[in-house]
Amino acid sequence: MVSKEVWSVTSKPGIIAVSLLFFLPTFLPSTSMAQTPADVMRAVAEVEKHLPWFWTPWPEGIRDVPYAYEYELKKRKLNSKGQEEFPPKLKDGHYKQARSLHLEHTPTESGWGWVTRCISQDGLECGPYEFDVPPEKDPVKLSQSREKRRQQRIAMWDEFLRAFHFELREKDHIHFAPTGIYKHRGVKDAEIFEKVEGDLWFDLQTHEISRMDFELKEDIGNLVGKLYKGSHFSIELAMAIDKRYLPVVWSLRMNQRMLTSKGAEETEVRYFNYRKFGSTVTLVFGDVEVPGQ
Repeated sequence: MVSKEVWSVTSKPGIIAVSLLFFLPTFLPSTSMAQTPADVMRAVAEVEKHLPWFWTPWPEGIRDVPYAYEYELKKRKLNSKGQEEFPPKLKDGHYKQARSLHLEHTPTESGWGWVTRCISQDGLECGPYEFDVPPEKDPVKLSQSREKRRQQRIAMWDEFLRAFHFELREKDHIHFAPTGIYKHRGVKDAEIFEKVEGDLWFDLQTHEISRMDFELKEDIGNLVGKLYKGSHFSIELAMAIDKRYLPVVWSLRMNQRMLTSKGAEETEVRYFNYRKFGSTVTLVFGDVEVPGQ
C-alpha cells in the first residue's frame, strides 16, 4: 500500500473502496473447463473488481468495510546513500512529521462514514484530537466517492488484463509481465502497467487475491520527479472475520527523485484486531452501484 494508484511520483500508495453486494458465485468459472492462465486471471479480476484493495487511494477504500480495526503505519525516508533521514523533534518528544502511528478505525452506527482515533504517535501518546478524523456526515458525497472509486477500479482491472502476459506457476500463483506492446487507453494511472512485473497468489475456491507483489522494471517520471527501477509494492491478505480476506500488511518502497532531492521512501501499514461493530452498521462487504450513474 502514487497518484490515486499505488505508484506515482506525486502522491502516495494505496489500496481501496467498498460498497456492492458480494455475489462471488456469479463470477466463478466452471471447473470442468480447461483454462488458460489468462482465463484464470480473468476470473480473479472479476472478483477483485468488487473488492476494495487495489487501484484506489489508501486509506479511502478500506475505511468503508463494516468492521472496526486497528492499524500501525510506519514511514522512513532515506537519502541517496541509503541512510535514514529523521524529521526534527518537537519539545513534547514527537517528530514534526510522524514516523509511526497507531490508529483505530470505527464505522459509524448509521452505516455512513467512520471515526479514526489516534492511539499513539512515535511510541508516545497522541496530542488531543491529533490525527483524529471525524465522520463524513453527507451520505450523498460518500456514495458518489464510492462510485467514483468503483468505476476506477473496474477500469484498472480491465487494463490489467490487457497489459500483461500471464503464467500459471502454481495452481494458485500467477506471474504477470508486460506484453511489450500495451498502451493504456487514457485510463488514469494505468500507464504504470507498461513498466511493472510481479506475482499474485489467490484462493482457489473464491478467487480472492491473498498476496500480490510487483516491481517497477524501468524508470518513470519527468524533470520534476522520477520513480526509479526497483521500486516495489507488496500486499498480503488473510481470511479473517466473516471468512473474508482482509489486509494484514502492505508495503511500498519508492526509489525516487523530487526536483534535486534523491533518495527513497518506505511505507508499511499493518492491520489487526478486526471486529464487528454493533448491529446497526449497514455497510455491506462489496460494492453498491449508485443508480443512474
